[in-house]
Amino acid sequence: MKKKIIKVLTKEELEEMHTGSLMSRRTQLLRCEESEALSDLTEEERQKIEKGIIKYKQSELWKLAYSQLKEVLSKREHYKK
Repeated sequence: MKKKIIKVLTKEELEEMHTGSLMSRRTQLLRCEESEALSDLTEEERQKIEKGIIKYKQSELWKLAYSQLKEVLSKREHYKK
């Protein structure tokens, strides 16, 4: 299964998204690999990763994206499935 590319978004972009889309983004972020050291990517594949793409949970980009997402979701109304 090929993973989706997770791009860095601004807080403003997140606030404009539908709650369901935010939850999908959360799921995608949680599916990221832990770190580059634990990744099964080859060196060639690692070099092809674009700047501004979130790939690993231990990256500053992931940490920022997840904290912004949690902040935006905390202001949304909770709903049951």
